[in-house]
Amino acid sequence: MFPPCAQCNRVEARKICFDCGSKNYCNDCFETVHNSEAAEPGFAGHRWKGADADKETLQTGERYCISCNVRASKEVCRICRDHYCHQCFKETHAVGSLVDHPTIPWDEYRKGWQEVKGRVEGEQTYYFHATTHQNTYEKPVELMLDDERKEHDLYLKWRAACEAHGKKIEKLQVELEKLQYEKDTKWYEDNQQKSKDQQELDELRALLMAKVDERNRKYKAFLAMLNPIKTYRERRRRLKQEREIYRKSLLLSAADRAKVGLGPGRVTST
Repeated sequence: MFPPCAQCNRVEARKICFDCGSKNYCNDCFETVHNSEAAEPGFAGHRWKGADADKETLQTGERYCISCNVRASKEVCRICRDHYCHQCFKETHAVGSLVDHPTIPWDEYRKGWQEVKGRVEGEQTYYFHATTHQNTYEKPVELMLDDERKEHDLYLKWRAACEAHGKKIEKLQVELEKLQYEKDTKWYEDNQQKSKDQQELDELRALLMAKVDERNRKYKAFLAMLNPIKTYRERRRRLKQEREIYRKSLLLSAADRAKVGLGPGRVTST
């Protein structure tokens, strides 16, 4: 990849004009500026070369500078995370707060994880992997000291144990709910069976009592047929007893009314 054309800023540059201040042009823009009817006098004789004429040959693991795309990258800005040749880094970081941006050598950067400090107060430090392009706020194991790694290994051990216990608890909870469901189902079925058995028992008892009552009625009728005088006397005695009980209840009621002052409550005797 080459830098974009400085004229249209859209197409990849193909030519560098020395007399235009080493300006990059795509083929169409170069012809427009130097050889068209609108070209200024003298531009047709400008000296130029192909954009890739001076490109360095990259070694294994190297990349071209992100700015010039000609020279190999030699250092990486720890803040911008862009890789530059020495010359382009000085040019792009020559003003403002960019002057204070720290760098690391390209060979060190491409090995793996790099720590990127916060640029302003309160900004959290994070870590970037140059090969996989991963970002993380957690310190990678590769950058930990021995004590940190021991603490990290212990944390991983306890976390694995907690996850294992959590899975066991979840499994036991499922088993408990299953057993509770089976228990409730059995209780319901048993109660349904008890209710059905009780209903059948009540029906049998009622049928039996009806048969007993019917037998007693028939037996009394039979006795009455055998001895009607005795039956008549027994009936009179029972009715007299019932009337006596009713009369006493009336007398007691009158006496109770007199005690509470609701009436004279005369009590008579016979």
